[in-house]
Amino acid sequence: MGTGQRTERAASSMRLAFA
Repeated sequence: MGTGQRTERAASSMRLAFA
């Protein structure tokens, strides 16, 4: 848990925006 922290956060933001 640390290498994909930035990607995970970006994906969450994109998913919320797409929803």
